[in-house]
Formats: sequence, C-alpha cells, structure tokens
Amino acid sequence: MRPVVAASLLLGAAPLLQGCCLGAVSRFDGEGPIKRIEERKPLDEAVSGEGGALLRERGTRQFVALTPSGVARVEVGTSLDLAGAQIEKGVLYRLTKEGVVRAPLDDPAGGETIAHVPSARAVGVAGDTLVVACQGGVVLVRGASSRTIWQGEALAVTVDLRRKAAWIVGREPLAVVDVVGLEDDELLLRIPLPDALASPNVRVTLSGSNVAIWAHDRPLEEALLVAPERRAIWGLVEPEAGSSRDALAAATGRFVEGSPPLLVAPSGPAAKTPSFGRVAPGKDGRFLVASVSQNHSRGQLAWISAAATNEFKPTRASPAAPEKWTGVIAGVAWSEDEVVVAADAEHNLHVKPDGACELETPFDLGRSVRHGVNDVLNAPVAVVEIGLSLAGGVFFGSLAVPFSPLVFFLEPKAGLLCLVAPVWLPFVRF
Repeated sequence: MRPVVAASLLLGAAPLLQGCCLGAVSRFDGEGPIKRIEERKPLDEAVSGEGGALLRERGTRQFVALTPSGVARVEVGTSLDLAGAQIEKGVLYRLTKEGVVRAPLDDPAGGETIAHVPSARAVGVAGDTLVVACQGGVVLVRGASSRTIWQGEALAVTVDLRRKAAWIVGREPLAVVDVVGLEDDELLLRIPLPDALASPNVRVTLSGSNVAIWAHDRPLEEALLVAPERRAIWGLVEPEAGSSRDALAAATGRFVEGSPPLLVAPSGPAAKTPSFGRVAPGKDGRFLVASVSQNHSRGQLAWISAAATNEFKPTRASPAAPEKWTGVIAGVAWSEDEVVVAADAEHNLHVKPDGACELETPFDLGRSVRHGVNDVLNAPVAVVEIGLSLAGGVFFGSLAVPFSPLVFFLEPKAGLLCLVAPVWLPFVRF
C-alpha cells in the first residue's frame, strides 16, 4: 500500500512542479510572459585616454562617453572619424582636414580648431604641447608657433614631458620608434619596430619612466615594455607568470651604443593562442593589461610592475575580478587613482592600484518591474498549464489504449505503457 501512496503523491506533485517552474525561470531576462524588450548593442572603443574614453555602439552613430565618475550616452548626427584622436584629462582631441579640434566628451562632434595642420593623421597632447603626425613629417605645435621635428611617415605620436621628448612610431623611411627631443630635435633613442607592430592602430603608452608599445589589433604577446633609463626592453606580457628567471632573462632585448643609441626588442616564437586587448597606465610606472584569448572563458587582468633592474623583466600580478563581471573588454579609461574597464554601457569594472576590483552595477528599475510582473502572472499561467497538461495527457493517452494489444504482441513493455498511457502521459512536459 505504501508504494501506491508514494507513487500517487509523486504523480500528483509532478504537474504542480512543472507549472511552478515558470516562476523560477522568470527571474532570468527573456523568460516569463513579459519578455525583455531592450537589447544592449556591443561597444567598440573609438578612442581612450586619461580621464575618459568614447565607445561606439556597433552599427549605430551612438556613443557612450566613459569617465571614472560614470557613463553618458552621446548621439552624433553625422559620421564622426576618430582615427588618430586622443583624450587628455577628459578632453577629446580629434583630427579633421584642417587640423586638430578640441572638444568635450559629451559633444565630440563640436569643439574648436586649436591647430591648423593639414592632412593630420595622429596627435599627441600633454598640457599646451601638441605633436601632430601629418603627411611628410611630425609637427610640434606650441601656441601659435609650429615647426617640423621629424621627417617621414608616422603611424603614432606621444608627448613625453618627463623627458621633454616625443615618441614617434615611424613607417617610412624606416620602420622604427624614435624618441626625439622637443627643444633641439635631437634623436635620443631608436627602437627598430617589429613587423608585428607595424599597424595603423599602434600606440605608445607612458607610465612613469616606463613605456608600452602595443596595438589592439595585434597580439599582446608582440607588445613591448621599454625602460629607457635602464637601457632595457622586454615583451610586455611574455613570458607569463611562473616562468623561470632564466626564461625571463632570455626575454630581455639588448642595448647597442651608437648614434643614435638602439634598443633591440627580444625575439621569440609566436604565441600558439594569442591574446588581444588594451593597455592602460597605472601608478608608479605600472601597466594594466586587459586581454581576451581562447584559453580563457572571459577577460583576464594583469598588473605589470615597474622595471626595477635591467636584468629581469618586471613582475606580473593578476587582480581577482568579481564573479559577476562578464569578462567583456569593450574599452578602458584611466585616472591617477584607477583604471576603468568597460563591459557595456552600464557595467564598468574599477581596478585599483592595490589590486582591488569594484564592479559598477547600477540599479535596473525596468528589470525589477519586469521580474515582479512575471512572478505575479506566473500563478495563473501555471494553473492554465496544469489544466492543459492534464486534459491533453488524458486525451492523447486514451487514443493509445486501443493499440496496446498490438503493441504488446510486438513489444510487451511498450504495450503496457500504452495501456496505462492515460495515467502517466498527463504528467509529461512536452
């Protein structure tokens, strides 16, 4: 008798459980009677720098202005080209056919022209000093005066006030990275540019006395970490943490005395599974590397320390990101106190110099209302589902009963199931 009672209770609870399961899954977006209407479009970083970044919604003219204090949506009525632009202390410097335009992040299409340099391709800004790459050379602009400090075709430029110099990534006549003095145009240092970094998206990022040379469309394993005063150069992210000190020493480039002095990057085999991402400066000469690769299900973060010696590569430490972080790396922005990694227009990861990570997740009123309505509506929906399940199961089960003798002759077990189909079929969820 007990097995019969237990079976009856189990069969009686089945439709109730299958009906109430809607109330559980409705807590996820896209489930329940009220579906999610809005759809977040992926973001692509258009330009980033100290104090902010502009992220473009894929396939639209909508931008998201990212700053350490928050995000704001910006709509641009016309097509806006931000190639070669730079953000310095929360201000956008973009290029037009006439020269360099300074604009606020909340109005990137506006602003005023502050330097007339025809055919400008890239700009580097620090204070009142502008270095502009244009056709045939690089121009230094200070106030109303300007002069050419380097001749050739440049891919990227960066102002280094610490050394009173400009870092120029050249493509022609030589593929090199030249460090040129701003006062006397003297060539202070030259680094042969590896073929893997010869990209229009190559960047030079400064942090204290250290320099990172990288490109977001090239593997980060090809990026360079330079310590000019220590006459040292390494790969930025290779070898990974856990490598032996001999391997770290072998990954160091070499210094060649001469005029100009040369730093030659280390060479090694290409990574089997390359990683791509962004590099941002931190405090005390450190860099934060935010990368994605096929080896990991979500993005990875790593702090690269400042160079302490010219013999061994600086160490690498990985901060622990919150579990709720999606791992998406749409872009980065930075300030003196933190680096902000954007996943979408609402969720930003704040990475502190001490390794702490804080995920910014604003309250979603629409989601809360949607889930509440779904939970309320799930009660009558569950009742309807139970009724349909019972009635439909008995009806279709009854249709199988007349065929049970024939099925029993062919397969006894299947025949028995057909005979009792009106009993068990109502409790099967289709």
